[in-house]
Amino acid sequence: AKGREVFDRDDLASGPEVVAYYEKVLAQFEASGRVDIRLETSYEARGARALLTTNDGATTWVTPRKTVTTISNVQVPSTRPPPFPVADGVECRPLNALEVPNASSYVVVGAGKSGVDAVCHLLDSGVSTDAITWIVPHDRWMFLRDGIWPSRTSGYYEAMAKFFPALLEASDSMSVALGLEKEGICARIFPGGEPPRVFKGATINKSQLEQIRSVAAVRLGRVVAVEPGEIILQQGRLPIAPGCLVVDATAGYETAPDELFGYNVVDDAFKIFSADSIKLGPSLNLFNVCLSAALTAYLEATCVDDAFKNSLCYFVSGE
Repeated sequence: AKGREVFDRDDLASGPEVVAYYEKVLAQFEASGRVDIRLETSYEARGARALLTTNDGATTWVTPRKTVTTISNVQVPSTRPPPFPVADGVECRPLNALEVPNASSYVVVGAGKSGVDAVCHLLDSGVSTDAITWIVPHDRWMFLRDGIWPSRTSGYYEAMAKFFPALLEASDSMSVALGLEKEGICARIFPGGEPPRVFKGATINKSQLEQIRSVAAVRLGRVVAVEPGEIILQQGRLPIAPGCLVVDATAGYETAPDELFGYNVVDDAFKIFSADSIKLGPSLNLFNVCLSAALTAYLEATCVDDAFKNSLCYFVSGE
């Protein structure tokens, strides 16, 4: 049954499978009679009550025993306009609106996992490497899925053991990254350049690393503006042809590249659990937000005292 398979490195869930999973979870919640699910609805706390407003303007007052809310500075391209001005006559879309590529050329903006996904999607869809330009302001480290687990279906714990020599022999975080690169666990986009200072847990296959290295990369800083016929960058200009589609795959555009974007969102006094709320915000572990949410749910379902639950939560932070 799905969800009870043996470990398989290449058994990755498709988009429809992820959606189907959450539909099943929501159905189980609703069947319990204890969970009221309001999708496409905003929430505004007003004392002990809360005002719910749907996207079409309908409002409802509720008095929940506990309200679960999120506190995060994470934004993705599909939830906001491009973070740089785009002139009339130039088409710019978020990466999830690509679907079937049909433009004459493409410029992908964003050097993180979303940028990698956009480049690989275009190549997998038959777009020529000559038709793709990738704006990469900063190099970054990425996990190699088939470097961590060379065997597809076995050797999970043996592979995990390869992490420890790099940790034990390192004198600082850069030494850790270089040690993992030596083990074939991590890689950078540009192997001959200065080691990156950014590592946010993106995971790709070696074949995808070859793909992203096959397209033209522009390293002139972030995009300042998109104008007819050119993209203005912090350190130069990139000419673009008529009919070029600019693909927005950016995140954390207002933050410094090496900031722990999405993690450092609260102060030291922040608590997840209180008498009337559960605040999902800072992650309890690196690189796996789903696990962080699952740990929070486990504590809520298993323990009674909020102070005790909060005492078990340690947030990821760093400079």
